[in-house]
Amino acid sequence: MSDLEQTTNLKFLFHNLTNIWEDFCRCHHLLYDFTCQEHINLMESDIDGLEKTALEKDKVLLDIEQLDTLRKECVNDISHIINPNNPATKISELIELVEGRVDEKELDTLKKLNLLLIDIIQKLQEQNKRNQIFLNRSIISLNELKEEFTGKKYSTYGPSGNTNASTK
Repeated sequence: MSDLEQTTNLKFLFHNLTNIWEDFCRCHHLLYDFTCQEHINLMESDIDGLEKTALEKDKVLLDIEQLDTLRKECVNDISHIINPNNPATKISELIELVEGRVDEKELDTLKKLNLLLIDIIQKLQEQNKRNQIFLNRSIISLNELKEEFTGKKYSTYGPSGNTNASTK
């Protein structure tokens, strides 16, 4: 492959990678929105809404999985053009590899999109933690209610504050 063909191919692949990153940001933002909606559904005890939201999340997760496959292929193709003996596996490594070989504006765009993606993912993780905490508390409350209804509620501490085991 000639130098001109390599340069053209590299620019084309890098443009595709930037588009993939835009789609990653869009999909992760959608996923974040659905995760927030999930929390609202949980707070409102809206099981039908929760099921609908979960189905929508699953669709977005499939889209992200497909994008990740494209990302891996694109990163692999770009890094093989530049450094076939030591291909990049992370976007930060790839950014270093392409520095000075692709359009600076497009490289800056990719860097900004990557920062945006990282921010969205961090917010998503925080929201997922909040949802999990809410679910855990709900499960504990349901178990306590269940124990009260079945008459199997046990107290760890007696009326004097001592454990039941120490009062026997």
